[in-house]
Amino acid sequence: MLLSQSKPLVAWMVAAALLGGSALAVGSLSAKGQEQKPQLLYGDKDFDAWRKFLQIQLKPELQIEAIKALRAFGANGYGEEAAVAIIEVMKKYDAIKHLDEEEKVLVEAAEALARIGNPAVPALAKELKSKKANDRRLVAGVLKKLEDDAAVSLAIQALSDEDFDVGYKALWALHDIVVYGEWPKSISDAEKKSLVAPLKGMLKDKNRSQVQVVQILGSIGSDAKDAVPSLIAAFADKGAYKDVIFGAFASIGPDAKEAVPVIVSAYEKDEVRGDRVFEALDKIGPEARKALVPALVNAFSDQKDFNRKKEAMVLLNKLGPDARDALPVVIKALQKVEQKSQLSADITWYAITFIGSFGPEAKAAIPRLIEIRDATELEEIATMNVVIPLGSNIFTDVKEAAEKALKQIQK
Repeated sequence: MLLSQSKPLVAWMVAAALLGGSALAVGSLSAKGQEQKPQLLYGDKDFDAWRKFLQIQLKPELQIEAIKALRAFGANGYGEEAAVAIIEVMKKYDAIKHLDEEEKVLVEAAEALARIGNPAVPALAKELKSKKANDRRLVAGVLKKLEDDAAVSLAIQALSDEDFDVGYKALWALHDIVVYGEWPKSISDAEKKSLVAPLKGMLKDKNRSQVQVVQILGSIGSDAKDAVPSLIAAFADKGAYKDVIFGAFASIGPDAKEAVPVIVSAYEKDEVRGDRVFEALDKIGPEARKALVPALVNAFSDQKDFNRKKEAMVLLNKLGPDARDALPVVIKALQKVEQKSQLSADITWYAITFIGSFGPEAKAAIPRLIEIRDATELEEIATMNVVIPLGSNIFTDVKEAAEKALKQIQK
């Protein structure tokens, strides 16, 4: 059986020998004992023929055809050789200044290298060390098309490149993978940490995509703690994306505690949304959360901005026991007043809920809560300086909240 199966191979080898051995190079072992390559054709040409064709061809349209052929070979056992040949033709072009038809060649080449995948990585890594900036630029442009593991490894290598364009392309490739997706498991914590220094440098460069830099730092997490001073400095810039920077503080967590004064100040100045402020402080830790309370009390006491009042009340509820210092202020605000100009009914509900969460500590609010709970015959009830129509849903909600708060306080 084995002999019969080998007959076609034997016949082919004999025919090759009779023809001078030209076919043997496709499907046999090399003189150095390298891995046997499969006998394949793309159209009527084998790998070597297409490679030679690509090397000497000047017409972009025909170069594209040859690249497609090598891509097919590369995905079927000729990965490393195909990658080298494709990169060589790319290097004939300027990475920045080229014609539209030449751009098509570079796009096709990048797609081919991505299709070849991991076998192309050694050739790409080698070119990233080239002394010629143009060679490195061309390869850096391929990174975003590669599989995550290969792209991240090569991007880490290219991120610190002295050439702006190389670093820029590496930055975007890295960003799209680790921010929109996640870090590949093959990338160690030490490798991630090694990126902090170059990323800090990029934060100072106004020509860089600073949002992407900040987001990558955030994706590194606590290992990016050395970047906190740089992030604080970046936050001071007029054009800074403050919400994004706060997201990075939250990701870094407790090691970002030196940013707490900056975060609280940003809330006081209404520079960042309250939910982003709370998220950052919450991830940094309990003491950071408490630092926000005075600013929330001031915002709640503001007589002009209803939205700020509501936001402050929502955040005070989230802080719970950590916002104990705000309790007397909220109880006082709940007292019945003659004028109706300050707050909306939903803020009243949040205030009552906040008061009830403190149980017996909030007993000073009992008389007013009873009055709200028992309001049945009035056409309207004024709480926290707002008129709530009798029979409305919010009226019912406020009464129910008052009843629940009383049970919590009187338990």
